Amino acid sequence: MPSRRIGPTLQVAIALIYRHGRYLITQRHLDDDLGGYWEFPGGKRKPGESWQRCLRREMQEELGVSPEKVQPFTTMRGRWKENRIFFKIFRCTLVYGDRPSPKAAQALRWVDPQGLLAYRFPPANQKLISQLIAESRALRGIATIATRDIVHLPVVGYNTVVYRRLPLRRGRS
Repeated sequence: MPSRRIGPTLQVAIALIYRHGRYLITQRHLDDDLGGYWEFPGGKRKPGESWQRCLRREMQEELGVSPEKVQPFTTMRGRWKENRIFFKIFRCTLVYGDRPSPKAAQALRWVDPQGLLAYRFPPANQKLISQLIAESRALRGIATIATRDIVHLPVVGYNTVVYRRLPLRRGRS
């Protein structure tokens, strides 16, 4: 039985662009690989290019926008055809006033985390989507839990949620 030849590892930067409780997603053109699938904006890193430079270039090429407040979020590994893929995922916002347009995509949408389940994403994105939904539920479900005079507020880290204890302000009665 012939063995499958594994090609090079592709490096891909992904942008989680968040605004008003929603993430920006784009739909691939029908004639592309995975045509019609939805994805988070991003693309392949060129040799010698920094991750952040790759992300900025891809967002300019795909959406005509500039990211700001770019922060590493997580990494993932996947496979597509004969290639391994290493994804580096960043959280970011857009420069004030930037309005994305689908330059290299057929459509774009702003979708809340739970709503991502209604869209067809490549299999490699499923773990990321589950993580975003879980994080959203944690923030929504445990927004404030008061016990005596301490309020516990969730603070989201790169892959964890930690709780910071803050004094509860009491109003005058």
